[in-house]
Amino acid sequence: MAMNASERAQLEAQLERVMETQDALAEAGATAVERAYKDALGAAAGRIKRLVRGLKTTSDGRLIPDLAQVTSISPTLMRENAPWRLVWGEWVDRLGALLKLQGDYGRSVGGGPGALWLGADRSALEAMVGLWPETAQDVGTGLAGRFYTLTLEQRQRLAQLTTRHALGRLPAASFETMIDQELGRQGARARQLIHDETLGLARVAHEIKATQLGLEFYRYSGPQDSVTRPFCQRLVGAVLSAEEVGGLDNGQTGAGTAMVACGGYNCRHRWAATSPDFYDDDTWASLRARAAQALKSEASE
Repeated sequence: MAMNASERAQLEAQLERVMETQDALAEAGATAVERAYKDALGAAAGRIKRLVRGLKTTSDGRLIPDLAQVTSISPTLMRENAPWRLVWGEWVDRLGALLKLQGDYGRSVGGGPGALWLGADRSALEAMVGLWPETAQDVGTGLAGRFYTLTLEQRQRLAQLTTRHALGRLPAASFETMIDQELGRQGARARQLIHDETLGLARVAHEIKATQLGLEFYRYSGPQDSVTRPFCQRLVGAVLSAEEVGGLDNGQTGAGTAMVACGGYNCRHRWAATSPDFYDDDTWASLRARAAQALKSEASE
């Protein structure tokens, strides 16, 4: 039997509050990781500068290439794993709080929380996001592997810059400038990766919970402003079936990923599970007509 307007408004308001809290936790986690990552890179840069101060120079300050010293610098930098491992650990702790929030909400609306909702269980959490790899050969396909790869690429880049400078192929002023550019650029990359993957994992948890509750439709919600992508502009307010969502292509992360990635990188939108039972017949018909229009527009792009 359909909910009345007051009951539906209450349920949707509750879900909206949960999602707003979820977004705030994801944002706080991304900010913390970006800060910690920049601190780790800054510490690495400090080590680089101390290392290169020991390089030989001519009387006018030019570097004298010394391959023996170069070979001692790059491996030293490449072995610096500890700061990034700490960044990863901080993020996993914050993710645990996010999943606990979702588990509490899942229990409040009924149905069993399910194993994947045990955010307080670190072993279950690590099984979902992956363990931090010990070496490059151990890198897996989870977020831990992706983040490890990002840090590995960054350390390689810093080592390459140091090597070029030590061999006299990169002037000191250019070396300092490029190091500073790397610090800013890679911090932003880390933030995007953590932000998107945190929300992506939360969206997967919502989908699992919706399946457990027998909810087969999703309402697309979020802002409609000057920076909203056309993909999201077309979908906001529409209610789609899980199958229809699976057929969407946001143009960034590939076909079939819209349930988790929504509109793509740094997307601010989300899917809220719903059901025809939540609406009267006229309202449901209107929502589905909106979905048909959105899907038609999507197909014509």
